[in-house]
Amino acid sequence: MFTENGIINTLGQFFSCKRTEHIATRLTSPSPPHVMVIGGDTVMFEDFYTCDHTIPTQAQYETVMDWCAATGERFEDVTDCWREPWRKWRGDD
Repeated sequence: MFTENGIINTLGQFFSCKRTEHIATRLTSPSPPHVMVIGGDTVMFEDFYTCDHTIPTQAQYETVMDWCAATGERFEDVTDCWREPWRKWRGDD
């Protein structure tokens, strides 16, 4: 069951949380780094913005796409503000 707030681990598992509980949920969920789904309209993968430039896994991408289908959101819209980690799937190159 998808909600408008949650995290997705590297295995593609979705963990629901409240809007203010992303950090606490990340700390208790297995298989980081996590994708954060925020407010039902933003998908953020902040680990890209470290020195290693880690990108999301294929499983995380697929779960984001499933989340988009379930919520009626467009992938291009929810990743627009944080597009760099998703470049591989966005076709921005």
